[in-house]
Amino acid sequence: MLSYPGFIRRRPKEGGYAISIRKKIYLLFTVLGILILAATAIWARRPVPRKENGIEQLHFAVGDRLQGYEVYDSYGEGLDISEISDTPTLFVFVMAGCSDCLREFPSYRLLYALFDSNQFRVAFIWDDEVPQKDLDELNIPSEASYSAKGLYKFTDWVPTYYLVDETDTIIDQTKEMAHVVSLLPETKAKSENLTRLSGDLPVLVGIDRCGACRRASEQMQATYGEYLYLMEGLEDSPQDDPDAAIWADPHKLVSRAFGLDTYPVCLRLDPTGSIIKEEIE
Repeated sequence: MLSYPGFIRRRPKEGGYAISIRKKIYLLFTVLGILILAATAIWARRPVPRKENGIEQLHFAVGDRLQGYEVYDSYGEGLDISEISDTPTLFVFVMAGCSDCLREFPSYRLLYALFDSNQFRVAFIWDDEVPQKDLDELNIPSEASYSAKGLYKFTDWVPTYYLVDETDTIIDQTKEMAHVVSLLPETKAKSENLTRLSGDLPVLVGIDRCGACRRASEQMQATYGEYLYLMEGLEDSPQDDPDAAIWADPHKLVSRAFGLDTYPVCLRLDPTGSIIKEEIE
């Protein structure tokens, strides 16, 4: 019986044509699997809206762009959240009536007064309508506060802090005010920040339960009469003396802003408008 080369079945050698095809198919499916996993990971990081009691719940992560959602300014005008600033911005997401947010009110005041500038903004985004009395208590200009009017909840937990760059991309986030200090710019507060904080009053910076600071407060009273006392380590302003001009600064925002490392210190402006940092013995 004649045999023809075209009908002879040979076992493919190692590295032969059939093996090469199998390797290519395996490689193709491996690449496709990697691409599918990468696409799934990217998709999972996008803000995923869901509704709870009819309110859209949003979730953002580092690397997301904070845009595409309308908020309202103090005049009721709507704008995209990305339009708030074209400079690096610390967004503070808060909610009226939130006990954790209320506890940090003194720190919100300090954040805005000491760090908001032409180069770095601090903006407050309220999930819901904000009672005017709360805004008055914050002592923050209305142009720094915006509201979602209950249309969205930007986070599962308030307060939450997002740091975005000039392209509105989230570059860091935290849920703890204690960590916010690490997100703030390195630039030091200027004379206008001190004026915004206290008006024309001198400022005493001290530490809670510090004997030297108590003596310094008596000296400040004798020298200036009226002054503002910012106390590190104190969680809340004194409730037994509502007229006392004492603000709590548990997160050392003032020390960060003015580069302080010794206490007690008096901060005031000289006649030329320059900041004087005077240690009190």
